Amino acid sequence: MGVTILVSGTFNTDILTEQTIEYTDHNGPYAAHSAGIRRTGGIAVRLAARPQRFAKALARFIDERAPFARHAVASFA
Repeated sequence: MGVTILVSGTFNTDILTEQTIEYTDHNGPYAAHSAGIRRTGGIAVRLAARPQRFAKALARFIDERAPFARHAVASFA
């Protein structure tokens, strides 16, 4: 049996974004930087795959027979 690596991308889970504590000073010296981070995070959340996609990939590659295999699963992998 070989080594199989699954590189997980971004997955949309049931964790609510309202539960995430943010300590951003929207009027401070890094306000523009923080706004860019927030925009990028929003894009990542919209492109995130459903968790079932990872489960299906795991089931598909669990019996991999190659000596070494690497598989990317979902976006941003």
